[in-house]
Parts: sequence; structure tokens; C-alpha cells
Amino acid sequence: MTKTITIGRKGDQPFPIQVAAISGEHARVTINDDEWVLEDLNSTNGTFIRNDETGEFERIARKVISENTVIRLGNGGRFNEVVFMAHHLIVKDPNDYSWELDQVIQLYESSIKSRIDKLYSKNNKREVFSILGTFIGLGLSFLVNDMMLMRLCMSLPPIVVTFIFMGTGNKMRAIQELRNKIIVCPKCNRQLSDQELKDRSCAKCQAH
Repeated sequence: MTKTITIGRKGDQPFPIQVAAISGEHARVTINDDEWVLEDLNSTNGTFIRNDETGEFERIARKVISENTVIRLGNGGRFNEVVFMAHHLIVKDPNDYSWELDQVIQLYESSIKSRIDKLYSKNNKREVFSILGTFIGLGLSFLVNDMMLMRLCMSLPPIVVTFIFMGTGNKMRAIQELRNKIIVCPKCNRQLSDQELKDRSCAKCQAH
């Protein structure tokens, strides 16, 4: 069974859109069994979908999407856009964001927390290897009589460890930047804290 939903200020989506930058009939979603297709209806300010790998929005004309795809109507700017998850087009209660919040939490667990855990694990290994490297360097220094070789034995292991594990700080900052872009409230698009994720609600707009 095919279902078509027109989105815009004059659309038939289950939630109102009153942003002037959004066209009366801005976009359309066609649902055919499990396939969702999003089309821009020649809107003035464009239809976009979010890439969860980068957190960036890309403009589309027609695109096969998923129920958890984040859609943006308008070309950006707090007062010139509407952002929502595709699932919200089929909700019976437009104030119910429980499904979307579950998706945000799953995204956090799979895309953000897992990467942070890996970096912490890598950092712990770095500390262990640094200690081992220091003892190895100290041990080697006792085996040589030349002062220059002794200094090399002491300094080389820590340098090697630093080289192997370099870039951890930059990766952590990149993950944090991604988190700020994709771990957001499905209603007000505000960044969600770890506590709000645990509570499954937004402290600002009370979405739950």
C-alpha cells in the first residue's frame, strides 16, 4: 500500500509548519511498503538530508531515505528551517518523540560512544607501553658504555610509543564535533547531554 505525504506550510504532515522560508508544498515523501522516497517539489530554499557519518546536510532533488533519516527543509539558519526525522511524518501524536529519541540513543551508542571507548582503550594501551618503554630504555642503557647510546636507549622507546599512538587528541575532538551535530533533540534540534540521553527527554523543550 502506497502512502504519500506532502510537506510544507500547506502540507498534510501531522505537525504544523509556519516558517515563512518553507514553501506551501515544499517536499513530498512516498512510502511504498518499506521504501521511503523523499522528493523536493521545486522549493525555493531546498530540501536536505543529514549524513550521519559527517553530520553535514546535503541538498537533494529525489532520494531514497529511511524512517530514521533526518530531513531539513530550508537552507539553514535557526529561523529559516524545519528539521525533523522522517518517522515524524507518520506519528499519530505529533508530541510523541519517544521513537526518535530511541534512534538518537542508538546512534550515540553505535557511532559516538563506541568510538570514544576505542580511543580510551587506545590511550590506556599508550600509557602501558610508555611505562614498558621507559623500563626497556632504562634496561638497555645499562648494557652500553657510550653516553650517547645510553641517552638514545632512554629516549627512543617513548618517542616510538608517541609516534604509534599520535593523533588520539585530534580524533577525540573530531568525535566530539560529530556528536554535537548528530546527537540532538528530534524536536528542537538542540544538543543533548549524556544525562538527557539517560532520561530519554530534552530538558529544554520537554520532548520525550
